[in-house]
Amino acid sequence: MKSNEHDDCQVTNPSTGHLFDLSSLSGRAGFTAAYSEKGLVYMSICGENENCPPGVGACFGQTRISVGKANKRLRYVDQVLQLVYKDGSPCPSKSGLSYKSVISFVCRPEAGPTNRPMLISLDKQTCTLFFSWHTPLACEQATECSVRNGSSIVDLSPLIHRTGGYEAYDESEDDASDTNPDFYINICQPLNPMHAVPCPAGAAVCKVPIDGPPIDIGRVAGPPILNPIANEIYLNFESSTPCLADKHFNYTSLIAFHCKRGVSMGTPKLLRTSECDFVFEWETPVVCPDEVKHHHHHH
Repeated sequence: MKSNEHDDCQVTNPSTGHLFDLSSLSGRAGFTAAYSEKGLVYMSICGENENCPPGVGACFGQTRISVGKANKRLRYVDQVLQLVYKDGSPCPSKSGLSYKSVISFVCRPEAGPTNRPMLISLDKQTCTLFFSWHTPLACEQATECSVRNGSSIVDLSPLIHRTGGYEAYDESEDDASDTNPDFYINICQPLNPMHAVPCPAGAAVCKVPIDGPPIDIGRVAGPPILNPIANEIYLNFESSTPCLADKHFNYTSLIAFHCKRGVSMGTPKLLRTSECDFVFEWETPVVCPDEVKHHHHHH
């Protein structure tokens, strides 16, 4: 897993040398994130927030409970930029622990509807708040979402989910009563933050187990690939989550796109799974070859 840490609200991707700089988000006025109907978290990036006690980067509630001291130590971990504010107020659930905040910045090529952090989950046992912030500042280069097929270009970008993620189900599971999705999927960019589904920041394919938190089983690994022999288009996803069945391997996912004409864009469905690999099929008109154009000759 590639990771790196710098100070000064900047960090480089160790494998490419690309420098990320979030200092344009800094400032004492900061931002707010909702943690309840009326309750707000006040937060500044790489510095203290004017609504909080001195030295504190984020706080919440009427009494401005500290959820972490400010710092500028930006980390790069697994395609995500992370800022961790530690040493907040004492945690009510356990003696010796204190509040902390983990703010993850995730690539979103176009500016979102609201450029602000979102509280994804709060671990009450450890008093850790997890925030996700989708922003172009976390992008390195635009991910290609198209592939050439002969003389035509197949563009998958109309299938990118702009607000949440696609839901997919494991049809083979016996428990038919469970109507909750087994997977959330996006293509060419990570899943968007979703309420009550704390998928790991940066994941594009997320598995939701019956019990326990959602796990990352795939991040954007590159542009679509054409297999001319099978006449299929693939997207590969890699994760740094060790596979339960064999710790030497990490989970990977693959989506195979097939042509299906019609008005529906279709959705991904789990086709098969081995212990560490998940293969989805997506039938959609987006990958269908252009209809042969008939030219009418006018005399």
